[in-house]
Amino acid sequence: EESEGEYVQLEQEDVGVSLGTTKGKGIMHEGGSSATATRKRRGASISSVSRGRGRSQGRTGGGRVPTMKSSNMSGSIKNFFPNYTATGAQPEIRIAMQSKDIIEAVDETIGRWFYDASIPFNAANSYHYQPIADAIASVGRGYKMPSFHKLRGKILNNIVRDVKTYCDELKLSWKATGCSVMADGWTDIKNRTLVNFLVYCPLGTMFLKSVDVSDTLKTADVLFGIFDKVIEEVGPENVVQFITDNAANYKAAGEMLAARYGTFYWSPCAAHCVNLMLQDLGERDDMKLT
Repeated sequence: EESEGEYVQLEQEDVGVSLGTTKGKGIMHEGGSSATATRKRRGASISSVSRGRGRSQGRTGGGRVPTMKSSNMSGSIKNFFPNYTATGAQPEIRIAMQSKDIIEAVDETIGRWFYDASIPFNAANSYHYQPIADAIASVGRGYKMPSFHKLRGKILNNIVRDVKTYCDELKLSWKATGCSVMADGWTDIKNRTLVNFLVYCPLGTMFLKSVDVSDTLKTADVLFGIFDKVIEEVGPENVVQFITDNAANYKAAGEMLAARYGTFYWSPCAAHCVNLMLQDLGERDDMKLT
Protein backbone atom coordinates (compact mmCIF):
# COMPACT_ATOMS: atom_id res chain seq x y z
CA GLU A 1 0.00 0.00 0.00
CA GLU A 2 1.51 3.31 -1.05
CA SER A 3 1.47 6.24 1.32
CA GLU A 4 -1.02 9.09 1.03
CA GLY A 5 1.74 11.52 0.09
CA GLU A 6 3.19 9.47 -2.75
CA TYR A 7 2.80 10.70 -6.30
CA VAL A 8 1.54 8.31 -8.94
CA GLN A 9 1.42 8.65 -12.71
CA LEU A 10 -1.40 7.05 -14.65
CA GLU A 11 -2.03 6.64 -18.35
CA GLN A 12 -5.73 6.41 -19.07
CA GLU A 13 -5.24 3.95 -21.95
CA ASP A 14 -3.16 1.67 -19.69
CA VAL A 15 -5.91 1.77 -17.08
CA GLY A 16 -8.51 0.65 -19.61
CA VAL A 17 -6.36 -2.19 -20.91
CA SER A 18 -4.97 -3.55 -17.65
CA LEU A 19 -8.26 -3.57 -15.77
CA GLY A 20 -10.29 -5.01 -18.61
CA THR A 21 -13.43 -3.91 -16.80
CA THR A 22 -16.56 -2.17 -17.96
CA LYS A 23 -15.40 0.93 -16.16
CA GLY A 24 -12.00 0.73 -17.83
CA LYS A 25 -13.64 0.35 -21.25
CA GLY A 26 -15.87 3.26 -20.46
CA ILE A 27 -12.83 5.47 -20.05
CA MET A 28 -11.70 4.56 -23.53
CA HIS A 29 -15.16 4.85 -25.09
CA GLU A 30 -16.07 8.13 -23.45
CA GLY A 31 -12.95 9.86 -24.63
CA GLY A 32 -9.84 8.50 -22.93
CA SER A 33 -6.65 10.14 -24.06
CA SER A 34 -3.30 8.52 -24.71
CA ALA A 35 -1.58 11.51 -23.12
CA THR A 36 -0.16 10.95 -19.64
CA ALA A 37 -2.55 12.11 -16.94
CA THR A 38 -1.51 14.96 -14.65
CA ARG A 39 0.32 13.76 -11.59
CA LYS A 40 -2.19 13.55 -8.77
CA ARG A 41 -1.66 13.07 -5.07
CA ARG A 42 -3.32 9.80 -4.08
CA GLY A 43 -6.45 10.54 -2.08
CA ALA A 44 -6.52 14.17 -3.15
CA SER A 45 -9.56 13.69 -5.35
CA ILE A 46 -11.83 10.67 -5.11
CA SER A 47 -13.55 11.67 -8.37
CA SER A 48 -10.33 11.41 -10.37
CA VAL A 49 -8.37 8.58 -8.69
CA SER A 50 -9.91 5.84 -6.53
CA ARG A 51 -8.01 5.33 -3.28
CA GLY A 52 -5.76 2.30 -3.20
CA ARG A 53 -6.77 0.94 -6.64
CA GLY A 54 -5.43 3.54 -9.07
CA ARG A 55 -8.56 3.65 -11.26
CA SER A 56 -8.93 6.85 -13.17
CA GLN A 57 -12.50 8.13 -13.06
CA GLY A 58 -11.77 11.32 -15.00
CA ARG A 59 -13.30 12.02 -18.36
CA THR A 60 -11.93 14.03 -21.20
CA GLY A 61 -14.39 15.47 -23.67
CA GLY A 62 -14.66 14.59 -27.29
CA GLY A 63 -13.40 11.04 -27.52
CA ARG A 64 -11.16 12.20 -30.34
CA VAL A 65 -8.93 10.07 -32.47
CA PRO A 66 -5.48 11.72 -32.37
CA THR A 67 -4.44 13.34 -35.62
CA MET A 68 -1.01 12.96 -37.15
CA LYS A 69 1.40 15.76 -36.37
CA SER A 70 3.59 17.16 -39.07
CA SER A 71 5.98 20.07 -39.15
CA ASN A 72 5.25 20.47 -42.85
CA MET A 73 1.71 21.81 -42.87
CA SER A 74 1.68 22.19 -46.65
CA GLY A 75 1.45 18.42 -47.29
CA SER A 76 -1.57 16.48 -48.48
CA ILE A 77 -4.63 16.73 -46.27
CA LYS A 78 -4.57 12.93 -46.00
CA ASN A 79 -1.45 13.32 -43.83
CA PHE A 80 -3.60 14.73 -41.05
CA PHE A 81 -5.98 11.76 -40.88
CA PRO A 82 -4.45 8.59 -39.41
CA ASN A 83 -5.36 5.50 -41.39
CA TYR A 84 -5.99 2.57 -39.09
CA THR A 85 -7.39 0.34 -41.84
CA ALA A 86 -4.44 0.22 -44.23
CA THR A 87 -2.68 -3.09 -44.74
CA GLY A 88 -0.50 -3.78 -41.72
CA ALA A 89 -1.89 -0.84 -39.74
CA GLN A 90 -2.82 -1.40 -36.10
CA PRO A 91 -6.26 -0.08 -35.04
CA GLU A 92 -6.26 2.56 -32.34
CA ILE A 93 -6.64 0.96 -28.93
CA ARG A 94 -9.87 2.82 -28.15
CA ILE A 95 -11.48 1.41 -31.31
CA ALA A 96 -10.12 -2.09 -30.72
CA MET A 97 -11.75 -2.17 -27.26
CA GLN A 98 -15.22 -1.30 -28.44
CA SER A 99 -17.80 -4.01 -27.94
CA LYS A 100 -19.19 -5.95 -30.87
CA ASP A 101 -22.65 -4.46 -30.23
CA ILE A 102 -21.36 -0.89 -30.53
CA ILE A 103 -19.55 -1.63 -33.81
CA GLU A 104 -22.63 -3.37 -35.22
CA ALA A 105 -24.78 -0.37 -34.25
CA VAL A 106 -22.42 1.94 -36.18
CA ASP A 107 -22.49 -0.39 -39.19
CA GLU A 108 -26.30 -0.46 -39.14
CA THR A 109 -26.45 3.34 -38.99
CA ILE A 110 -24.35 3.53 -42.13
CA GLY A 111 -26.50 0.82 -43.72
CA ARG A 112 -29.73 2.72 -43.00
CA TRP A 113 -28.31 5.76 -44.77
CA PHE A 114 -27.43 3.63 -47.80
CA TYR A 115 -30.94 2.12 -47.94
CA ASP A 116 -32.81 5.36 -47.27
CA ALA A 117 -30.89 7.32 -49.92
CA SER A 118 -30.92 4.41 -52.43
CA ILE A 119 -27.14 4.45 -52.63
CA PRO A 120 -25.73 1.58 -54.76
CA PHE A 121 -23.86 -0.99 -52.70
CA ASN A 122 -20.77 -0.66 -54.91
CA ALA A 123 -20.36 2.85 -53.48
CA ALA A 124 -18.68 1.05 -50.56
CA ASN A 125 -15.86 0.13 -52.98
CA SER A 126 -15.06 3.80 -53.53
CA TYR A 127 -11.54 4.94 -52.77
CA HIS A 128 -13.06 7.70 -50.61
CA TYR A 129 -15.31 5.41 -48.51
CA GLN A 130 -13.00 4.63 -45.56
CA PRO A 131 -11.35 8.10 -45.51
CA ILE A 132 -14.80 9.52 -44.67
CA ALA A 133 -14.81 7.57 -41.39
CA ASP A 134 -11.17 8.46 -40.66
CA ALA A 135 -11.81 12.18 -41.23
CA ILE A 136 -14.94 12.25 -39.03
CA ALA A 137 -13.17 10.32 -36.26
CA SER A 138 -10.28 12.79 -36.38
CA VAL A 139 -12.66 15.69 -35.77
CA GLY A 140 -14.40 13.91 -32.91
CA ARG A 141 -17.88 13.52 -31.49
CA GLY A 142 -20.40 16.17 -32.42
CA TYR A 143 -19.24 16.74 -35.99
CA LYS A 144 -22.11 18.06 -38.12
CA MET A 145 -22.40 16.62 -41.61
CA PRO A 146 -22.45 19.18 -44.44
CA SER A 147 -25.89 20.40 -45.44
CA PHE A 148 -27.64 20.01 -48.80
CA HIS A 149 -26.84 23.60 -49.73
CA LYS A 150 -23.18 23.35 -48.70
CA LEU A 151 -22.73 20.15 -50.73
CA ARG A 152 -24.19 21.69 -53.87
CA GLY A 153 -22.39 24.98 -53.38
CA LYS A 154 -19.09 25.63 -51.66
CA ILE A 155 -17.92 22.01 -51.40
CA LEU A 156 -18.77 21.23 -55.02
CA ASN A 157 -16.94 24.34 -56.22
CA ASN A 158 -13.87 23.41 -54.17
CA ILE A 159 -13.79 19.86 -55.55
CA VAL A 160 -14.23 21.10 -59.13
CA ARG A 161 -11.31 23.45 -58.57
CA ASP A 162 -9.14 20.62 -57.24
CA VAL A 163 -10.03 18.31 -60.15
CA LYS A 164 -9.29 21.07 -62.66
CA THR A 165 -5.90 21.66 -61.05
CA TYR A 166 -5.14 17.94 -61.23
CA CYS A 167 -6.16 17.77 -64.91
CA ASP A 168 -3.99 20.78 -65.70
CA GLU A 169 -1.02 18.97 -64.13
CA LEU A 170 -1.71 15.92 -66.29
CA LYS A 171 -1.89 18.05 -69.43
CA LEU A 172 1.45 19.67 -68.66
CA SER A 173 3.04 16.22 -68.34
CA TRP A 174 1.89 15.19 -71.83
CA LYS A 175 4.63 17.23 -73.44
CA ALA A 176 7.30 15.48 -71.39
CA THR A 177 6.08 11.87 -71.45
CA GLY A 178 3.58 11.67 -74.31
CA CYS A 179 0.10 10.19 -73.91
CA SER A 180 -2.32 7.63 -75.30
CA VAL A 181 -5.81 8.65 -76.47
CA MET A 182 -8.51 6.02 -75.92
CA ALA A 183 -11.92 5.99 -77.65
CA ASP A 184 -14.59 3.91 -75.89
CA GLY A 185 -17.89 3.48 -77.70
CA TRP A 186 -20.95 2.34 -75.75
CA THR A 187 -24.73 2.66 -75.49
CA ASP A 188 -26.41 4.17 -72.41
CA ILE A 189 -29.76 3.26 -70.83
CA LYS A 190 -31.52 5.66 -73.21
CA ASN A 191 -30.08 3.80 -76.20
CA ARG A 192 -27.85 6.71 -77.11
CA THR A 193 -24.58 5.80 -78.78
CA LEU A 194 -21.75 7.65 -77.07
CA VAL A 195 -18.02 7.74 -77.62
CA ASN A 196 -15.98 8.58 -74.53
CA PHE A 197 -12.44 9.87 -74.95
CA LEU A 198 -9.86 9.36 -72.25
CA VAL A 199 -6.19 10.33 -72.15
CA TYR A 200 -3.62 8.20 -70.37
CA CYS A 201 -0.13 9.24 -69.27
CA PRO A 202 2.25 7.90 -66.58
CA LEU A 203 0.82 10.35 -64.02
CA GLY A 204 -2.74 9.14 -64.50
CA THR A 205 -5.80 8.91 -66.73
CA MET A 206 -8.29 11.71 -67.29
CA PHE A 207 -11.68 11.88 -68.97
CA LEU A 208 -11.47 14.31 -71.88
CA LYS A 209 -14.94 14.48 -73.44
CA SER A 210 -17.96 12.49 -74.60
CA VAL A 211 -19.49 12.73 -78.07
CA ASP A 212 -23.09 11.71 -78.85
CA VAL A 213 -23.15 9.93 -82.22
CA SER A 214 -26.69 8.56 -81.94
CA ASP A 215 -27.99 10.45 -84.98
CA THR A 216 -24.81 10.05 -86.98
CA LEU A 217 -23.90 7.37 -89.49
CA LYS A 218 -20.87 5.77 -87.91
CA THR A 219 -18.88 5.32 -91.09
CA ALA A 220 -15.10 5.37 -91.11
CA ASP A 221 -15.05 8.88 -92.61
CA VAL A 222 -17.42 10.29 -89.99
CA LEU A 223 -15.48 8.69 -87.13
CA PHE A 224 -12.22 9.94 -88.64
CA GLY A 225 -13.53 13.52 -88.50
CA ILE A 226 -14.51 13.11 -84.81
CA PHE A 227 -11.18 11.50 -83.92
CA ASP A 228 -9.23 14.17 -85.75
CA LYS A 229 -10.80 16.95 -83.65
CA VAL A 230 -9.85 15.08 -80.48
CA ILE A 231 -6.24 14.71 -81.63
CA GLU A 232 -6.07 18.44 -82.37
CA GLU A 233 -7.43 19.18 -78.90
CA VAL A 234 -4.83 17.01 -77.18
CA GLY A 235 -2.01 18.07 -79.50
CA PRO A 236 -0.65 15.74 -82.21
CA GLU A 237 2.88 16.24 -80.90
CA ASN A 238 1.83 14.78 -77.52
CA VAL A 239 0.10 11.64 -78.79
CA VAL A 240 1.96 8.32 -78.82
CA GLN A 241 -0.90 6.04 -79.82
CA PHE A 242 -4.62 6.12 -80.53
CA ILE A 243 -6.67 3.20 -79.19
CA THR A 244 -10.14 2.03 -80.32
CA ASP A 245 -12.04 -1.25 -80.36
CA ASN A 246 -11.72 -3.71 -83.23
CA ALA A 247 -14.94 -2.89 -85.09
CA ALA A 248 -14.23 -2.49 -88.83
CA ASN A 249 -15.29 1.17 -88.97
CA TYR A 250 -13.28 2.13 -85.86
CA LYS A 251 -10.23 0.26 -87.14
CA ALA A 252 -10.42 1.97 -90.53
CA ALA A 253 -10.83 5.41 -88.94
CA GLY A 254 -7.91 4.80 -86.58
CA GLU A 255 -5.63 3.72 -89.40
CA MET A 256 -6.61 6.78 -91.47
CA LEU A 257 -5.77 8.98 -88.48
CA ALA A 258 -2.35 7.40 -87.95
CA ALA A 259 -1.59 7.69 -91.67
CA ARG A 260 -2.46 11.39 -91.71
CA TYR A 261 -0.12 12.43 -88.90
CA GLY A 262 2.51 9.73 -89.11
CA THR A 263 3.75 10.45 -85.56
CA PHE A 264 1.72 7.91 -83.60
CA TYR A 265 0.21 4.46 -83.98
CA TRP A 266 -3.32 3.11 -84.01
CA SER A 267 -3.69 0.20 -81.57
CA PRO A 268 -6.64 -2.17 -80.99
CA CYS A 269 -8.12 -2.42 -77.52
CA ALA A 270 -6.62 -5.51 -75.84
CA ALA A 271 -9.72 -6.09 -73.70
CA HIS A 272 -11.93 -6.06 -76.79
CA CYS A 273 -9.58 -8.51 -78.51
CA VAL A 274 -9.80 -10.93 -75.58
CA ASN A 275 -13.59 -10.55 -75.48
CA LEU A 276 -13.87 -11.43 -79.18
CA MET A 277 -11.57 -14.42 -78.72
CA LEU A 278 -13.68 -15.77 -75.87
CA GLN A 279 -16.87 -15.27 -77.89
CA ASP A 280 -15.38 -17.26 -80.77
CA LEU A 281 -14.30 -20.02 -78.40
CA GLY A 282 -17.79 -20.10 -76.94
CA GLU A 283 -19.23 -20.78 -80.39
CA ARG A 284 -17.23 -23.97 -80.83
CA ASP A 285 -19.33 -27.14 -80.58
CA ASP A 286 -16.97 -28.82 -78.12
CA MET A 287 -17.16 -25.75 -75.85
CA LYS A 288 -20.96 -25.58 -76.00
CA LEU A 289 -21.19 -29.18 -74.74
CA THR A 290 -19.20 -28.25 -71.64
